[in-house]
Amino acid sequence: MTLILTDKIYEQTTTNDILPFEQKELRKKDRCCKDHLMLEKIFSEDAKRKKRSISMIRIYYKKAYYSVPHSWLIEAMKIYNIDETIFNFIRVLMPT
Repeated sequence: MTLILTDKIYEQTTTNDILPFEQKELRKKDRCCKDHLMLEKIFSEDAKRKKRSISMIRIYYKKAYYSVPHSWLIEAMKIYNIDETIFNFIRVLMPT
C-alpha cells in the first residue's frame, strides 16, 4: 500500500515540478546515499591533494515522519494539491 501511495504522490510532485532539484534522495533513478558519500570522499581527497578549500554540509534526518507535526503534513498535502482520495486516506490513517 505504501508503495502505491508513494508512487502516486511522486508522480504528482514530479509532473507538477514540486520536488526541489536538491532533493536527490527523493528522485527515482538518482544516486543513493552511498553514492553521495562516495562523491563526498572523492571531492575531499581531491581538495586535499590540490591544497584547496572545500565546504560541504551533511544533514541527517532520523525518523522524520515522527518528528514533523502531522498537522503540518496535512497542510503540505493541501498546498501541493495531493489527490483527494490519497489525501483523505493518509489523513485518516495518521492517528494509527
